[in-house]
Amino acid sequence: MNEDQDSPSQIYQKIQLIINELIQKLSQDTSDLSTKETTELSRDILTKLHVEISQQLINLEKNAEWDTFTIALYGETNAGKSTIIETLRIILAEELKNKQQAEFKQWQLESGISVELIEQTRQGILDNEAMLKKCHFDWKVSQQGLEQTVDRCETEKLSTKEKLDSAQATATLLQRFIWLFKKMPQLSAYQAASKNLEQGTQAFTEQTARYQQECLDISANVEGLQSRHQQIEVQVNQAQSLADGFIIGNGRSDFTLDTQSYTFEHDGCKFNILDVPGIEGKEDKVSDAIWKAVHKAHAVFYITSKAAAPQKGDASNPGTLQKIKQHLGAQSEVWSIFNKRIQNPIQLEKVTLVSEGELESLAVLDKVMVEHLGDSYQKSLALSAYPAFLASATCLLPGSRDQGMQSKFLNKFDAADLLAKSNINAVVGMFDQSMVNDFKAKIVRSNKHKAKQIVSSALEDVTGLLSQKFTPLLQTLTSELKDTDTELNTLVATLKSRLSNRAREVVRHFESSVRSSTYDCIDDNISNDDFKDSLESNIEKYQKRLIESMPDIMNKEMDAFETSLKDIVERFQTQSSELLGLYNNIDSVDTSLEVDIDHGINVWGVVGAVGGGIALFWTPVGWAIIAVSAATLVFQLYKAVRSFFSSNYKQSQQRKSTDENISTVSKSINEKLDNTLANVMQEVEANVDIIKQAMTTSVEHIEVVNQKLKLAKSELKMLCKQLES
Repeated sequence: MNEDQDSPSQIYQKIQLIINELIQKLSQDTSDLSTKETTELSRDILTKLHVEISQQLINLEKNAEWDTFTIALYGETNAGKSTIIETLRIILAEELKNKQQAEFKQWQLESGISVELIEQTRQGILDNEAMLKKCHFDWKVSQQGLEQTVDRCETEKLSTKEKLDSAQATATLLQRFIWLFKKMPQLSAYQAASKNLEQGTQAFTEQTARYQQECLDISANVEGLQSRHQQIEVQVNQAQSLADGFIIGNGRSDFTLDTQSYTFEHDGCKFNILDVPGIEGKEDKVSDAIWKAVHKAHAVFYITSKAAAPQKGDASNPGTLQKIKQHLGAQSEVWSIFNKRIQNPIQLEKVTLVSEGELESLAVLDKVMVEHLGDSYQKSLALSAYPAFLASATCLLPGSRDQGMQSKFLNKFDAADLLAKSNINAVVGMFDQSMVNDFKAKIVRSNKHKAKQIVSSALEDVTGLLSQKFTPLLQTLTSELKDTDTELNTLVATLKSRLSNRAREVVRHFESSVRSSTYDCIDDNISNDDFKDSLESNIEKYQKRLIESMPDIMNKEMDAFETSLKDIVERFQTQSSELLGLYNNIDSVDTSLEVDIDHGINVWGVVGAVGGGIALFWTPVGWAIIAVSAATLVFQLYKAVRSFFSSNYKQSQQRKSTDENISTVSKSINEKLDNTLANVMQEVEANVDIIKQAMTTSVEHIEVVNQKLKLAKSELKMLCKQLES
């Protein structure tokens, strides 16, 4: 692939074409060993692989950015990605940020809202609330005194009234006459007490009215100031989206749900920065946004608030490290940025931003990232985004926390020192020709690298299938097949030996029975004619018993053989199934392996036929009684004459003739048994060979898939090399 000749759309189309050709080639059934099931299994595996690759390439092509160099700020939730981006927007004079700042300043000019105004309003509310509180306190003190005065006047009035009433009730006529010309003292005292009560009550009423009015006046001031403050808050909230820091999160894990893109132009280069949702938030809501962002990006800044390697997880709960590997494995350029949290200017008084311990931890982080991302990983940088933001921000909301923190930091350091101490300039310096120079080539290289990673992932799946599943499975099944073959050969040999031994035992029993029965007759000193009849009768009798007993005797051996044969086949099937279950559980491309030893042959029917079918060979049909040769029983003349004079000699000759005839008949029987046994074993071996072939085919089934996967591995490896060149 020549990147100068390939347009962006052609690159993925060519990859897709190559993959399609590969799958088509691998799906063709070119092997005589491949059965229908083998072809289907191969096709299933490769089709799943094909669908997965195709879908990933479609997503990559859909989200790929070919015109503008794009950097994604990716990382942990609440690690400071948005703070870094907002600071860069201000420092690098991002166009939208410039527009927002201009609108903010115009709003501030028109509204007249300033920190001083807000502070005056807040202080006015506090002062009036304090006045109202003091008014309440003073009135409470005054009220207590006035109430005591009124109570005292009422008591005095009652006392003088009682004295007046008593004096009037007990007065003499003379005293009454005198009171006509001179006011009685008790009356004067009572009238004075009544006047005092009236004056005290009036004073209480007047002071209560003054207190209530004063409270109303102060409360009105408070309400007015609060209303003004609320109006200011409304106006401030209206300008919130224009203020510096609006995009910065508030600590919620789901603050950023969608990827935000910001366009920059710096040092003659144009580039985009993506603010990616945090990878540790509500991932069900943001996973799609994260994937789209990392597919679009040509370089990634991994932002972390901890000077430590990302944490590992487990199978059920993937850690940050697994997520980074999953999300960024296809990137061609990855940096780590340690954003040190600083909320107090005292923390910046140290000579260096990061401590020795943090530097050592960052070295470990770099090592771990290289292990997981390879040559794509660059190195780590350290900065403190929040102080840098406070140093660069010029449009903070009046009265906001950020405005207060800015005053706190700038009282300690000037803006230039604060920027230098935050080390934000190390990142700003990256957005010059060193990073975005020759961005077209970088874009093509990055997008090709992502495509290569998709193919590499497929290659890993195929390699995993081979190394973890099919190759060891094939080796183990081959070993199992070899052991089973040896076991079957031993079983057949044992059957042949046992059948032969049982046949010989039956013949020996026949010989013994004929000999014993005939010898008993000879011991009775029978004539030669009787001897001949007896011998013929015994041979026929016991030969008939031999023929009748043979099926049961031999069929027992065949039944035992059939049971053992069935056990061996079942054991092979069980062991194969267990192996398949084991290898099916290995994590890789989903495959459902099955070994069916039938493959169109009724193996279990063959197993059953070995015993039942072979039993027909031992039936009495076709077994003729072997007659005694008459010539064998004809004695020589001299033997007959001598036998006439000697009974002992005659009996010995009869026994000798018995043995000779038994030997002759036994030889014929053995020959017939040997022929039958040969036919039996030929049939047994033929059926066992059928079973062996069925089991061999089941292993060849896996071997064919193995071969197809090896070819896929080779082709995918070649495609990876083409994408690298």
